[in-house]
Amino acid sequence: MQSGLLMEGVRLLVQGGAHLDFRSRDGFTPLHKAVRAHNHAGLLALLSLGASPNYKDRCGLTPLYHTVLAGGATSCCETLLYYGARLGSRDESGWDEAQQHRDEEEFGMEEIHKVPFIPPPHHMI
Repeated sequence: MQSGLLMEGVRLLVQGGAHLDFRSRDGFTPLHKAVRAHNHAGLLALLSLGASPNYKDRCGLTPLYHTVLAGGATSCCETLLYYGARLGSRDESGWDEAQQHRDEEEFGMEEIHKVPFIPPPHHMI
């Protein structure tokens, strides 16, 4: 029931002229905020109304990249990919989504470190 109310609320805002890909002061779109909060119902509502899964924040990162930063909620990742999210967004260090790794046991929930990228053998490219 609650997700239905959310969908209806978002639909009313869009019908009233709200821009689905508007960036707030912190540089995030509603999709970025939904994935960072693990809000799958909100994510689905926004995407079904036409929000872009590839709109970048002010750092050039997509909502899919933020799912990895926020703990990699599988349902959010799958939904973004289903709606056409592209892989390959790179951060200021040149790392993409696949190169991010979270070690919750050693560093805690807020610490993120990078795993070195090992390219596939040439015969696999």
